[in-house]
This record gives sequence, C-alpha cells and structure tokens, in this order.
Amino acid sequence: MFVYIVESPSPKDFLVSRAEGHILFEALKLFGIDAHYCIAVDDKSLKQALSVGLGELSTRLRKVPIIHLSAHGSDQGIELTSHEFVTWKQLASYLLSVSPPELRAGLLLCLCSCEGLSGIKMAMAEDPPPFFGVVGPTEAIDWYDGLVAFITFYHLLFNKNKLPDEAAKQMESSSGSCPFKAILASSAQRAYLERLQEYRLSHLSQSGTASQTQPSSPPS
Repeated sequence: MFVYIVESPSPKDFLVSRAEGHILFEALKLFGIDAHYCIAVDDKSLKQALSVGLGELSTRLRKVPIIHLSAHGSDQGIELTSHEFVTWKQLASYLLSVSPPELRAGLLLCLCSCEGLSGIKMAMAEDPPPFFGVVGPTEAIDWYDGLVAFITFYHLLFNKNKLPDEAAKQMESSSGSCPFKAILASSAQRAYLERLQEYRLSHLSQSGTASQTQPSSPPS
C-alpha cells in the first residue's frame, strides 16, 4: 500500500503557510511509509488528481492506494481552495472514474476534514461503492488534531500491522480530539438497507392503522 495525499487548503491556510497534508507527507516519509502528495485547488484539479493521477501512480507502483483528502468540510462534502464545494455525490463520481475498476474495491478513503466520516454516505448511494471503507472524524476538528490523529493511524497501520478499525480506535486518545472511526462500505450499506426496511415496515404499519380507523366514506 501507499498513501496518496490530496490537499486543498483554504486561501487563509495558504496565506499563513499552513498545510496539514504536506506536514503529514513529511512525517510519513520519516516513518518509512510510501507517500505521495499533490495539491488540488479547484474542482478540475481534484477530479484530475483522483480519476487520472491516482490510477497512473498505482499502475506504476503496482500498489494499492490509501486516499487521504485534507480539506475543510462538513457533513455534506468538502470545500476547495477555490471555494468550490464538492458534494459527496460529486466526489463519489470522481472515485468511480479511478481506473482500473478493480482498484476501487480495495480503496481506503481517509478524510481529514470536519465531519469527514460523513463521507460514508457515498457507499449508501453507489452500488458497488467507490471504496472499501472510510476513516475520519465524526465532528468538527482542528487541523492539528487531525494531523496528530492521522500520523498515529498510519504509523499503526503500516509499522505495527494494525487493522484500520484497530488503528482508528487510537486516533482519539492520541489527539485528545473528537471520535475518529473506520467504517467499512459493506457495513454501512447493510446498516442503511436495514434502517430503510424498518422505516418502510413502520410506514406501512402506520398507514394500515390509519386506514382502519378512518371511515370508509365521509360522515353525513
């Protein structure tokens, strides 16, 4: 495996030379972890980095990538340097264009952004999902907390042979920040379909009860 870091810092981050993704890149190199770094300032360059750049790099290295996205975000998606907002649906389409297709089945997506774990929504909207799993925070985070948390995650994953969910459990304690979690796409899909089925059954039950209590014709 290797870590493919794509960073889209805000204009303010650029102004003060704050680049969480680049610091992470330097730390991973120090740890002997194969990592590659690029900046995507707008929607076009992000799409290029994911749909073309990633596939070409993976083919050349003959390794499975971990995609690490560093950007400001929310539960709806991520914001780029250009102030363009990329929704999870848009991001999923970029990931689905990664070639070869079999590469996507093993993709691990790490989102160092506020509410990054919300990116798991992409697994519920696409079948098959555009990745294997997602790692990220469940709440808003400060950039330095995210940096420390992901340095810990990659160190445990690569150098201590921990599984993604095991490594993710240590991220909160190392950063002292909000909870970080790793969720498999298949688990998210299954949970989503179960909740959807429960909702449909509940709705049908309520509809049936309502129809039984209503008169068959309006009262005279």
